[in-house]
Amino acid sequence: MIESTQCGRCGRPLKDAKSRDRGYGPVCYKKVQEVDENQMTADEVEEETECLNG
Repeated sequence: MIESTQCGRCGRPLKDAKSRDRGYGPVCYKKVQEVDENQMTADEVEEETECLNG
């Protein structure tokens, strides 16, 4: 695994090893996790499309 030296979201320098391993600083990592939790899976999208199309 390649360590990042800059945040993958905002581009700021990453200061600690944990952040470099994740590729995000602590604030951006939380925001990225929130986005991931709110995204629909492919199955959910297909199901929603089927409901809308009847």
